[in-house]
Amino acid sequence: MNDPTAVLILAAGASTRLGHPKQLVQFRGKPLLAHAIEAATAADLGPIWVVLGAHAAEIRPVVSRYGVRVVTNRDWATGLAGSIRAGLSAIAPGLCQDLLLMLCDQPCLEPDHLISLVAARRACARAIAASEYNGQRGVPAVFARAIWPELLALTGQHGAREVVARDPARVVALPFAWGALDVDTAADVAALAKL
Repeated sequence: MNDPTAVLILAAGASTRLGHPKQLVQFRGKPLLAHAIEAATAADLGPIWVVLGAHAAEIRPVVSRYGVRVVTNRDWATGLAGSIRAGLSAIAPGLCQDLLLMLCDQPCLEPDHLISLVAARRACARAIAASEYNGQRGVPAVFARAIWPELLALTGQHGAREVVARDPARVVALPFAWGALDVDTAADVAALAKL
């Protein structure tokens, strides 16, 4: 795309329900975080930032294999919102007009879906393009720059889904059936192994 989109991959959580870093869970021979980075890289939308926090020392070697920027969220324990703020704060003003927000644990995410999200947001001139799964709209999602202050104002465990839900009229939604598959528990890891 001619006008680059900033890509922000959130990977700072402690994976407390799982008991070990979900970012490093193996899926088809690679860590989950590697799958997210590779999907974003293949989509070729613009510069990529990965936000690390808990277990950063263990996870950083995975990230270092790719030409992406790393942001360390020292306040990762305060919740998801802190990682969004840390990532957004690292993006130079005026660098990009859109932000693609991704998680590190949606293993079946394909580059084509990311490209389609950016294209849909721009084509309909709505402020947000979100993925739709399980009757909800969420990430990955693309946010126009005008929405970034709302993301920066989030607190605690409130994530981008809250911003997406505020005004459905400003959102275009694209189906992403695999979006509901994420990794939070040992049962999720077991389900992942069967794919």
